[in-house]
Amino acid sequence: MTNRELNLIFLPDDLWMSILARLPLKCITTSKLVCKQWKSLVESEIFRGVFLSQQQNTSSSSWSLMWRERQIEFIAQYGCDIPRSLGSYVSSFLADMSQTQKESHKLFPPREKIKTVEVVAYTNVGLILICVKSFSSDRNYYVANPLSQQTVKIPPPFSPPLAGFKREKSFRPAGLATRIKHGVVVSGYKFVCLDTRKVNKGVLSFMIYSSETNSWSFKTVLSPIPLFGFNHRNPVSLNGEIYWTAPNEGGEDDLVGHDFYSESDQYNVIPFPELNLELVERCNRACTISQGFLMYMNIISREFLEELREENRLCVWKLESHTADSGDWQLVARVLIPDGFEYIPLTIHPFDAKIAYLWKREHHSLVSVDLKNDKFVIHKELERRSDNVTIKSISYSGYEFPDPTDEIDKTYFSTFVLTPWLQRIP
Repeated sequence: MTNRELNLIFLPDDLWMSILARLPLKCITTSKLVCKQWKSLVESEIFRGVFLSQQQNTSSSSWSLMWRERQIEFIAQYGCDIPRSLGSYVSSFLADMSQTQKESHKLFPPREKIKTVEVVAYTNVGLILICVKSFSSDRNYYVANPLSQQTVKIPPPFSPPLAGFKREKSFRPAGLATRIKHGVVVSGYKFVCLDTRKVNKGVLSFMIYSSETNSWSFKTVLSPIPLFGFNHRNPVSLNGEIYWTAPNEGGEDDLVGHDFYSESDQYNVIPFPELNLELVERCNRACTISQGFLMYMNIISREFLEELREENRLCVWKLESHTADSGDWQLVARVLIPDGFEYIPLTIHPFDAKIAYLWKREHHSLVSVDLKNDKFVIHKELERRSDNVTIKSISYSGYEFPDPTDEIDKTYFSTFVLTPWLQRIP
């Protein structure tokens, strides 16, 4: 062995750390097999922090906007670390899982055979929640990482059954709660199920599975104000708290949230930003997570009767903080839109809060808006940028429907985000 090779081997840890952190994540994972020194470095929290600090560029971040009802990918952005979109990984993973489940149940009675395998919740930490339902409507739930193919089955609630507990089937999945630190899930995850019978009584009852304790528990939380319904089908999870929407006494939606890692027995009811009476919201409320904050956007119209004209603006707010019954919403953008009826707000870039995405009705096309300079860009079905980032929209997927605008107006979308640092499911 030459002196030059010896010098390379005995480089200081901090220098090796700086070199390894510049590699793609797949190469870093493989590097752990080279020697004990590299394995120790790569698995350290210090290295993870160095790696994540170098991955702040949005071009290296992969994410997708999923159309929940259709179980298809609406928007996708993926970088140099993965060769295809997250939605394609989800689709192939579900197809394989469905085949495996059906094979394992082919000798079962007809009612116990597998009917559907579908995603019921997406997260911003690379995990999805899957429901496997039989023809008898029995359900099993799994937490999965579609890229690593790792799957963890959630044990049935209270097996053997809890004394006096006979209402398990009234509980429906309401989301996955996770907490992240430096891009890594800490404190495991919590699978949250809601008792749909009590949502109009000012009380929310939850069954919660904790991966840390590998056990189920009950939790009942109270409302500071009355609610008149509850939309548990489109959860948004942020650092331990899950948010939903619910109509209030006046028929308007409020934002409802609860921190499932807290001891609080109240859930938070946060009114959306107050609007002047002469302003009108044109679209469904679009809530999403961007750069660690909950964001809300809508197209707001104002009529100028004397001038016989209407002004439409895309307004974006950031939830800075909240109490049990109010929120500190900061208006971060007001972009003039020539014809508000032509656009439907979809989402905000998870890693760049200055970029919003809309759907243009007339051309059935994806439009991005730079909220800083009010620049609109109509995207092609498939685009590859010079920085190795690919952007894909729904029309490229080959999915056809008679009038997408009618459905998009009424649908719900979920953002699925791949964290820069891959880890095993807790």
